[in-house]
Amino acid sequence: MRTTLRTAGIIAIIIFMISCSKENFSTMKDIGVDVLVKDKSGNNLLDPTTVGYYNHDEVKLFDIENGVRTPVINTSGISRFLIVTGDNNTTVLRLFPRDGAPKGETVRTNSIQWRANDEDVIESTLTSDHNSSHCSKVKCNGTVKYDGHDAAARRVIEIIK
Repeated sequence: MRTTLRTAGIIAIIIFMISCSKENFSTMKDIGVDVLVKDKSGNNLLDPTTVGYYNHDEVKLFDIENGVRTPVINTSGISRFLIVTGDNNTTVLRLFPRDGAPKGETVRTNSIQWRANDEDVIESTLTSDHNSSHCSKVKCNGTVKYDGHDAAARRVIEIIK
């Protein structure tokens, strides 16, 4: 009887130790940023029905780190940016900055090339802890467009061309 209780106790301790390891915590990433691009008349330049719209196939994204530009290539299953039509039938570029930041704050810089000689620089401040990452601030061409103090606000930034 003692052997059975001892074995059951050891098994219970092992299960408890395994279930409490940090590796079992889920990771939450909330880092997406929607970019809405309009002309001076308020027309959506990502909408193909708009005269002079940005051709989706020509839009390119670059990571910028230490002054080095690296093109971002969407691969099967992993999309760092995509053009989607969402709320209120509005077409936006959805950007996912490069993650993998250490704990604390990290600024990720991207350049969106809409067409030749037409780019905007997006700086996303990512805040991370041991099991989550979120985007706490977004700048476009040096101007703050989203400040994460309003956690309920969607991260939609608007660029006027």
